[in-house]
Amino acid sequence: MKLNETDLKELEELNRISAAEKFKSIQIKGNTAMIPDGQKVSEQQDAIARLMENVKNNWVSSRLRELGCKQGEPMTIDLKTGEITEQKEQKK
Repeated sequence: MKLNETDLKELEELNRISAAEKFKSIQIKGNTAMIPDGQKVSEQQDAIARLMENVKNNWVSSRLRELGCKQGEPMTIDLKTGEITEQKEQKK
């Protein structure tokens, strides 16, 4: 099972956006003194970063369900090929 080319490109973009917002959040949090209302801006950016991560996770869950994966079943997506495989349980 694998993502089609369009879905793979969308996932790449969602990953990029999510990572960029998280990067901004970290940078703002470390430099609040340099920004007017820095603490408030930091909290807002952190919320945006969390939102974008949730958007990405919801998108992935939706696509996996559409492809017939059971909810809660751990899966791995190869971001180069779009190949979806069942994630093996890790021994403790």
